[in-house]
Amino acid sequence: MAEGVTQGIAESILALLTDRGLVVDPPTRERNLGEQDPVQLRRWLIAATQVQETQSLFD
Repeated sequence: MAEGVTQGIAESILALLTDRGLVVDPPTRERNLGEQDPVQLRRWLIAATQVQETQSLFD
């Protein structure tokens, strides 16, 4: 079940970034989808609402 939750959060981050018009390159997509820590994913999800470029998500 936890894997499904993390996968859902990761996909939500990508959808949010894309809907905001930001370009999600393959390395960013892979890093995001490969993350298994739900706490980190939630941080990225919140940050995804404000970043101006996707790389800023990981800074």
